[in-house]
Amino acid sequence: MKLPLLLLAIGVIGSTALPNQRRATPCTYHKGGSAREPLLEDQYTVELNDGYTLEEHYEFVGFNLSAAASIFSYRNYSNTYGIKIDEHTMHNIIRYDPGVDRVTHNMVLSSQKTWYKQYPVTDTHKHDAPYKRWSSMGGTYHWSTGHINEWDRSIDYEKEFYHTRMLEPAGKGVDVYILDSGIITWHEIWRRHGNCRDLRNGKQYTDEMPYQNCFHGTAVGGVVSLNAPWATIVSAKVHGQGGNYDRMTEALNDILEDHEQYKRDHPDTYKGAVINMSFGSEDHPPLQKIMARCTYAGIPIVTSAGNDGNPYGSKPCGWENVICIGAIDKNFNKSSFSDYGKYVDMYAPGEHIYTAFSSGWDEYIYVDGTSVAAPMVSAVLAGFIGYEGINNNVTKAYLRLVQNWHQGVLTNAQPNTLLHSGHAHPNKDRSCPYNGPTGCTDEEADEEVDTHFTGNGPDAPSTFLPDLYAGPASPPNNAPNPPPSTPSSAPSASSTAACPAGCKCTLGLPPLCT
Repeated sequence: MKLPLLLLAIGVIGSTALPNQRRATPCTYHKGGSAREPLLEDQYTVELNDGYTLEEHYEFVGFNLSAAASIFSYRNYSNTYGIKIDEHTMHNIIRYDPGVDRVTHNMVLSSQKTWYKQYPVTDTHKHDAPYKRWSSMGGTYHWSTGHINEWDRSIDYEKEFYHTRMLEPAGKGVDVYILDSGIITWHEIWRRHGNCRDLRNGKQYTDEMPYQNCFHGTAVGGVVSLNAPWATIVSAKVHGQGGNYDRMTEALNDILEDHEQYKRDHPDTYKGAVINMSFGSEDHPPLQKIMARCTYAGIPIVTSAGNDGNPYGSKPCGWENVICIGAIDKNFNKSSFSDYGKYVDMYAPGEHIYTAFSSGWDEYIYVDGTSVAAPMVSAVLAGFIGYEGINNNVTKAYLRLVQNWHQGVLTNAQPNTLLHSGHAHPNKDRSCPYNGPTGCTDEEADEEVDTHFTGNGPDAPSTFLPDLYAGPASPPNNAPNPPPSTPSSAPSASSTAACPAGCKCTLGLPPLCT
């Protein structure tokens, strides 16, 4: 057995200060773990009480943990740190610090392999939307886009593609963070409709290259861009080899830092952010804590309900201020695979959804799953946030969803609420692009654009896109926490990675690793 780090650092544990300061019993220890997501040996997330500093914590422990531990990462917004350290030091020293609120054992973040059938779409089958300030942009779009923009159910919905209108430029000034398996940021969909970059200059939250095994994330991000064409997609690769809950918590802390930094440095151009999490999770208190603080800071979080047909959504559905999304088909029926019920907030199209495919820079596919229903909601939220600049009030952003959703039009769906952009909402102020705001100053101008889709459109079988992890078959729970003070951190610009072994690199673009 290894000697505890405390003994290695100070030689003894008999400091006169320790007995007086030690709590009588250790703090709460959340173990967790499962066959799918096993515990990581000697790896923990430590939550400090708000206002309790690392320096005070180190004084209790007797040495600088960040210098002694093989893994150490501090997150200022949740006042937590991830660490790899021996059991004795953790359970007999750190947990007895009165300034420690809770210790959670870190565990693997599972990535369920997804499968895809490539369906190439030619140049005549791609959106081509020009820019014009908040005009009403009409054209032929995929049915999923039509269903969340049209209100009249008498329209012929049998076609795969039909004429509808969408707001322009939906999502401008909004960052939509895709916590997922990574995204090929050089896909043409980002060039045509907006921008795409990696979080923190491609900072690694797994042991894989940013563009390895990024099928799921690319499909999710593509749905956002097709429905909020001017949003900036920001990829945070948290699923993959070496991914774990502590590293995902770190990614969310980085997102929160960037959000606060952008609000201070770019108040005129930065409108806000949305976080999309199309996967399920286990209970993990530090994850719940940082997610709650993201919402307190004004970032809505959208998650997929799950594909098990359960009468509740998989976690993190049901956690504080998290929006849980189920899936419907083209005929307004709840998808047979979709979770439903108590923790599901609304439904969005989730069958035969047209989106980007990571096999090439100009490839597209059709997919099914609540994983592609959730980003439909993220896209609509990006439209609301971009128009009103809602960057510090998730309650207002969520209210806009409620004010614009379409109730009572679904079959076998609990609750019976369908996502809607509000563009054709019968109760909206005519001077405004959707229901909720009043007295808008932008002048609406109808414009027709050629999206190069025909009424029938390209058709192909769907590929099922399951959640990266469907989560345990048990209802969710809540864990609210108060927000801390706001520190400062400068975000980084995006870049590309060198071509690794076994990957394809062409046209001077980042590597394609499949």
